[in-house]
Amino acid sequence: MELFSKLLTQGNQAFEKGKFDEAEIKYKKAIKLKPNIAEVHFNLAIIQYTLNKLDEAEGSYKKTISLKPDMSQAYQNLGTVYSRIDRLEEAEKYYKKAIEINPNYVEAYNNLGTVFLKLKKISEAELCYKKAIKIKPDFFRAHNNFAKILRDQGKFDESILSYKKALEIKPGYLEAHFNLGIIYNQIGKISEAEKFFIKVLELDPNYVEAHFNLGLVLSDLFRFGEAEVSFKKAIKLKPDFAEVYFSFANMLKEIKRPEEAIKNYEQVKILNPKFDYLLGSLIHVKMHLCIWDDYYKDVTELIKKIDNGNKASTPFPLHSLIDNPRIHRKCAKIFSKDQYPNSNFFPHIPPYKDHKKIKIGYFSPDFKNHAVSYLTAELYEIHNREKFEVHAFMLSADKNDEFNIRIKKGVDHFHNVHLISDFDVVKLARSLEIDIVIDLAGFTGGSRTGIFAMSAAPIQVSYIGYLGTMEADYIDYLIADKTIIPEIHKKYYSEKIVYLPSFQVNVSQDFTQNKKILDRKNFNIPEGVFVFCCFNNTYKITPDIFNCWARILKQVKASVLMLFVQSETAIKNLKTEINNRGIDPNRLIFVKHLDRPDYLDRYQVVDLFLDTFPYNGGATTSDALRMGVPVLTCEGESFASRMGASLLKATGLQELKVTSLEQYELLGIELGTNSKRFNIIKKKLGDNLATAQLYNTKLFVQQLEAAYLIMHKKYKNKLNLDNIDIEK
Repeated sequence: MELFSKLLTQGNQAFEKGKFDEAEIKYKKAIKLKPNIAEVHFNLAIIQYTLNKLDEAEGSYKKTISLKPDMSQAYQNLGTVYSRIDRLEEAEKYYKKAIEINPNYVEAYNNLGTVFLKLKKISEAELCYKKAIKIKPDFFRAHNNFAKILRDQGKFDESILSYKKALEIKPGYLEAHFNLGIIYNQIGKISEAEKFFIKVLELDPNYVEAHFNLGLVLSDLFRFGEAEVSFKKAIKLKPDFAEVYFSFANMLKEIKRPEEAIKNYEQVKILNPKFDYLLGSLIHVKMHLCIWDDYYKDVTELIKKIDNGNKASTPFPLHSLIDNPRIHRKCAKIFSKDQYPNSNFFPHIPPYKDHKKIKIGYFSPDFKNHAVSYLTAELYEIHNREKFEVHAFMLSADKNDEFNIRIKKGVDHFHNVHLISDFDVVKLARSLEIDIVIDLAGFTGGSRTGIFAMSAAPIQVSYIGYLGTMEADYIDYLIADKTIIPEIHKKYYSEKIVYLPSFQVNVSQDFTQNKKILDRKNFNIPEGVFVFCCFNNTYKITPDIFNCWARILKQVKASVLMLFVQSETAIKNLKTEINNRGIDPNRLIFVKHLDRPDYLDRYQVVDLFLDTFPYNGGATTSDALRMGVPVLTCEGESFASRMGASLLKATGLQELKVTSLEQYELLGIELGTNSKRFNIIKKKLGDNLATAQLYNTKLFVQQLEAAYLIMHKKYKNKLNLDNIDIEK
């Protein structure tokens, strides 16, 4: 055997055995002996591509083509080299040349389709995949890739069929199993998604993306222990996988393990400082623990990033950090467009045939012992049943606690949909012909914005759970009042505003009777001490408002500040912060979560509620006022920072609203030292409670129903949306 043939045979044998370095050497030696054999250059190019020597592979394929211009596979493979290094126009050119030589070259059609996808030439990509399938109906990769296009177009049913066709052809096709998991998760069929991710891991236990996505699914199913195992497996397999650390941190924050959440967010920051929504998430969880070391720098950076259009934060954390409704709107626009764009999957809803009653659907994950239910429970009960049929859609598991049971009894129909996909919830709401849906969660924990992106009803309204614009064109109305959104601020909201005389609903139970009598001895507070308090969540406590509190305590010598703090880390940090401001840490009294009756009883021992800024108290403020405790608030520019002023107006106590932190501090000192003035205000609150608009639930419901009737009439008559103003 001549030496050339011997070297070629040895190269081929080494290639078949996976000895690629040895094969490369043999082919190169063979080429030195006979430099013009196209097939040898072609084999060498395949080896070089396999060894990731892409520049050399490019040269070898070009040499092959120069020697054999009609070798379609060389053009196809050179296109793949260029695709790999993102020289997409060149990849397109060579794939097209391969097809020109061989019009039935299915791999070239498939790969050209993938290049078109990268170039955002969607229709061209679709044609390529269809052509590949037409030539070879059992070409499973083309079915899989075509399914991706259908998925991106929102054609979920067709996409699923294409993925399943790929699996029918090749049952062990990992990518199709994985993609089915992704699409089922995308449309909210998370139990189905779980099955496919588990199947992927049965086929390949080291498929890191499957571990990650299974973790996401298990977290959504509230199986947090199993989700943690999946996230940690993904991290073990790929320690630089930033997305896993971020999602794991989000879950840890949700299940109240903030210290661990911070460690995982910090790891994301190391791996990818520009990771989407990282900065806002990290600041927010630090605020839960009152970690303020980089507060001003971080908030300044956050504003700058959002102003530049970056995905720096989800919308909710901003409300407690930044009093700027323009920035809030910009952040919401970035987030809703990215995460919850308008879906055209379902057709437009034509006006339903006249219902005897308007069907109202309230959606919330918080139909349980939760602030949203403490405020809204009576609303459902006293709706006018001659005009309205009331549905509740529960987005989380039933707790069967006091308010969960009360709300089930208070509505006409209660639907627990927490394990039902967004897609199927929309189908359910449409089948029930719900006229108006009210999203009570917005961009808060447990929300399901995807339901509203698909249009669950012809009229969609945002109320009370999320305090601001969602900047989503599928949310038609936002319920507020003229204190919260004055005329000059309407430009910061994409929704039409429903102006009620007072924005917040409440229950109207007898709130003057305590179940147990408490005094200050229960909290080791001496008599004669003025007790300030704030029972808002710790993430609402900013360094600026805490500075005010410290200066108030310094001037009101015989005083203490009672704070609701669950975390021992936060307690430690607040003690350090108050000590750094020259105040004895023992003047801070920390209290924990109590059942609602005991929590309300606790207001007996406090004098004045110091509201937070820029995120005011909502339910806590109305609770304090309900129990006869005056509330000092600072009115700002945003929805969340004007809520306290709205609640004070609704109880006739506007003199406790100020418009700067300097005024806040001075009035806090005045009320803590001038017992005569404080007692006048406290008596005024007591006198006002029996007739206060804030607790007149019957009147509120009548006003809200008037708004619903106007919305419904506008829709039925195909009139343009407009603001709605309900007079007293």
